[in-house]
Amino acid sequence: AGVAYALASRQWAMAILLFIPLVGFTWNLFYFIDQTNRDLAAFLKSIQYNDFTTTTSGGHKGKAFRTLHDSFNMINRKFQDVRAEKEANHQFLQSIVEHIDIGLLAYNQEGEIILMNKALQRLLHKSYLINFAALKQVDEQLWQITQKLKAGERELVKLNIDGKLQQIAIQCAEL
Repeated sequence: AGVAYALASRQWAMAILLFIPLVGFTWNLFYFIDQTNRDLAAFLKSIQYNDFTTTTSGGHKGKAFRTLHDSFNMINRKFQDVRAEKEANHQFLQSIVEHIDIGLLAYNQEGEIILMNKALQRLLHKSYLINFAALKQVDEQLWQITQKLKAGERELVKLNIDGKLQQIAIQCAEL
């Protein structure tokens, strides 16, 4: 009976000695999974908020985390490159629009003016228009004609702007 008791005690002791590291490994596994989920969530939030300035470092957490964070950083750099290219294209287009000697006016579906270049500002003697309806204050006939034009249509009109009779070709395009 004493030998059986000693063997049973030893088995319990072994079970306890094996259980403690198992609990520690399990806790570490859940911790690393949770950490990975938090890192992934932070990365996805940075994409959601268009914040591509952050860089991540996972080298102190091991090779797998270093690889994951290197991938996050690579994706962030690609987004930064795309944003820089988009901004350069926008600046180029903006420069062309400002220097072209044809009046351009662009507005959205709500009637808000998105773009009004310098040529149109000079023609209308207005530095800006808040919305499309403000064109009515410049010239009622101009506003009526632009209201009825459909995409692809053109019209030649004579307008009296600031006491000067001017002939203007108006063309409508939908973008």
